[in-house]
Amino acid sequence: MPRSNKKTQPSFLITAGPTREYLDPVRFISNPSTGKMGIALAEAAVKKGAKVTLCLSNFLDSLSIGIRTKGFVTAKDLLALVLSEITNHDILIMTAAVSDYRPKKFSYHKKKKTLEKITLELTRNPDILKTISNKIIREKKECFLVGFAAETNNLNEFARKKLIEKKIHMIIANHVYMEKKGFNSDTNNVKIFTHEKKNAIASFKGNKKTISKNILELIIKKYNEFIIT
Repeated sequence: MPRSNKKTQPSFLITAGPTREYLDPVRFISNPSTGKMGIALAEAAVKKGAKVTLCLSNFLDSLSIGIRTKGFVTAKDLLALVLSEITNHDILIMTAAVSDYRPKKFSYHKKKKTLEKITLELTRNPDILKTISNKIIREKKECFLVGFAAETNNLNEFARKKLIEKKIHMIIANHVYMEKKGFNSDTNNVKIFTHEKKNAIASFKGNKKTISKNILELIIKKYNEFIIT
């Protein structure tokens, strides 16, 4: 497909919140993500007049008018949802905190306490971004892919590794162990990486609603460079 030589207002598919991988009807594996970063990005995009679909697992905040929402629970749910929506959008921003593993077996009844110890067998969840990037490459579609990397150490190294392995265009990384930043917080401290150079091309810190505007501006800038390349 030939690329356009002029700037355009892109449409956004944004994922937000944690996945839940159930062991039984009342217990699950998850993480502390609230979805606030994804919600802030969706609201910033809508204020720019963009078409936005937000795939959200936690309906904790009131959302701006104009944001189309879709719900998900598990990683497999989210993958199916993104696959069904991706061709209708120009930019995918994966802020959702996806569980890497899920219980191999699901019990349809609540497991009772019987033994002092139990062994829980887990199996890998699908890699959503890698699956989507492979689909985009295979079908020769134009879609700008942005990932998020929540790290506790070696942020630069791990972010670059994910950028390359997942075959995406941009990755936004943050230290989740930092107090009052990242998961379950109103603030964030992020570094943004692309294939242009080894080090971060930008960094933003502060309230998620505030820095979401800066992140979105950079994503749109890089998207416009991408479509005219």
